Amino acid sequence: MTNIITPESISGAAAMKMIVFLLIVILSTMPGPARAETQADLDQACEDARAKKLEPVRRQKISECKADKKNDPKWCERYWADYGDGGRDGPNVRRRKYDDLPECKKAEKARRDVN
Repeated sequence: MTNIITPESISGAAAMKMIVFLLIVILSTMPGPARAETQADLDQACEDARAKKLEPVRRQKISECKADKKNDPKWCERYWADYGDGGRDGPNVRRRKYDDLPECKKAEKARRDVN
């Protein structure tokens, strides 16, 4: 004879334990909420905000450079194209411009909180 579980054969405490167990199983197999923003999303938001601020400054620098007739226009465009990106000039380090924007601070904070 097989043991079949019927509602009458289950006590209140056992039923509650079974319900809790089933809820745990069901909830653990469901995908959790996606993280609102990944580090890549935050970094991209920072880069987009920086680009928005840098673009008019770069255009201005290129225009000023081209206004000097001694300068080759193509050279002006190449020279100022990465203005504000930071990098190295020999032993000197140039900091990136506009890393103090709220989007960049948020990305940096998220990076520090993970590590």
